[in-house]
Amino acid sequence: MKHPKKILTATTFLLLVLFCFIPSVLGFSFDELDEKEIKTNLTIKDINNKITKEFFFDVMASKFSQLVNADKSNYDLIQILSAYFDYNTSHFLAFDEKGKPVRKWHKKYPSSYFTVPNEYAFDMILVNSYNLTYKPNDYYLKSDKNYVNSYYRSASRTFSSEIADLLKFYINGEEWALNQAKDRLEDWKDAKFRSRYGDSGDCYLAMFNFANDYNEFIKSQLSELEDLKKAKQEKLYKEDEKRKKTYEERKRKEQEQERLAKLRNQENINSLALKWKNLGIPNDMLISQIRTYAGASASGNIATLAELIDKLPGTKNWEKKGELFLLHQKGKDQMTGKIHKAIWGFYDLRKKHGYIWLERVIIDEQDYPSDQLRYLVAQIFI
Repeated sequence: MKHPKKILTATTFLLLVLFCFIPSVLGFSFDELDEKEIKTNLTIKDINNKITKEFFFDVMASKFSQLVNADKSNYDLIQILSAYFDYNTSHFLAFDEKGKPVRKWHKKYPSSYFTVPNEYAFDMILVNSYNLTYKPNDYYLKSDKNYVNSYYRSASRTFSSEIADLLKFYINGEEWALNQAKDRLEDWKDAKFRSRYGDSGDCYLAMFNFANDYNEFIKSQLSELEDLKKAKQEKLYKEDEKRKKTYEERKRKEQEQERLAKLRNQENINSLALKWKNLGIPNDMLISQIRTYAGASASGNIATLAELIDKLPGTKNWEKKGELFLLHQKGKDQMTGKIHKAIWGFYDLRKKHGYIWLERVIIDEQDYPSDQLRYLVAQIFI
């Protein structure tokens, strides 16, 4: 009676262990991942001085290298290289959790990254890289959230238009776009033009210099693209030349093999013609091709007369009756011992058509239909 009690105690203990263990496993929820996600404590003030033209152009170069290829249309290239500082549904610049600039372009940055509004990035590039004194009004200083908007909002829009016009000229060759871009630049350099815009007028000279650097960036990227295209074309040309050379070499070898095969075949035919010259058939006739019926049409070349004669078993004799040449064949069946006789009738059509014509075959007095002669000859060469 003690043993069942021990078993019950052990079982109860095991169940308690399982009971305690299972909930800890099954109780996991995917919702907990959101709580564990790394959140950055950065603010816009922490990374202001890191928003520079070098950072921006590094990201744009990364974007260009990731998206551009030989199949991209002109429209695509304009979209890739455009500024879009006034377009804030996506972000150019971002910082990781440690506040380090992310120089590799992402179409969508991880949620743990701190992304900089495009319009505000424009302001800070002018401040950090072009010595612009930033003088925002009180609205922009009250809260970090207000930095979503740009102090030089109207300027960022015209800047984006300027870059778009330069791209239209470089990529599409549109002269009107270049003229429009030049007119803007003249205005931006004009002190009187800048003064007409009040507080935001002081950004235009800095913006002119930024546009100049952006222009050089565009030219360098398009130059690299041109080099890439040339390199690809050169690579394709070399590959095509290699394929062509390989094909020509293979073709040359095939032709050489074919020539050697024809030469060996001709040597074999000449040898057979020499072998059967005792039949009294002229050599040029022995080495000539024979044709016959193939249904309602001619068969085409089958073999030379010498090859056919050599394939026929038994004794052979040759005679001429008028225009008809007769080959008499006599052989013994190895299995039955019966003697078989065959007569092959030819016409010499070499002068007119270049071949010898097999007109008729009689085997053991059985006259074979003309449409079966091609098959009959083929069976001999099997």
